[in-house]
Amino acid sequence: MRIPLWWIWIVLYVVFLSVLVSGMFYARRQALALYTTAQARQEWQEWVAEARRQEAGKGPVRRRAPQVGEPPAAVLMRDYFGTCLAGAVVLSSALYWSLAFMIHGALFVRPARPSDPAKHDS
Repeated sequence: MRIPLWWIWIVLYVVFLSVLVSGMFYARRQALALYTTAQARQEWQEWVAEARRQEAGKGPVRRRAPQVGEPPAAVLMRDYFGTCLAGAVVLSSALYWSLAFMIHGALFVRPARPSDPAKHDS
């Protein structure tokens, strides 16, 4: 009994999604551990103060100082993690199935046979 080829693509997709989702949760844990400490907030406040000084025109570039009181990576992974995860799953799924379709077509679809010119000479 042969396993249908589409089952292989589905199994690979489940493995791919498992790696993607676990990687996102790992990245979230690492970002929150790194950017929610007192030292990280202190460094962020120092950077914001320097950006405000440069906003006044006293630096090499003119920039706008951020309004948030904590590092953006902490806010992103704490408040918008669901959106990031959904976006990663949707976009990665589209990429996976597009590549699977192209690879499957390149490897397993037989090219069309040229028609016999003798049949068309009637």
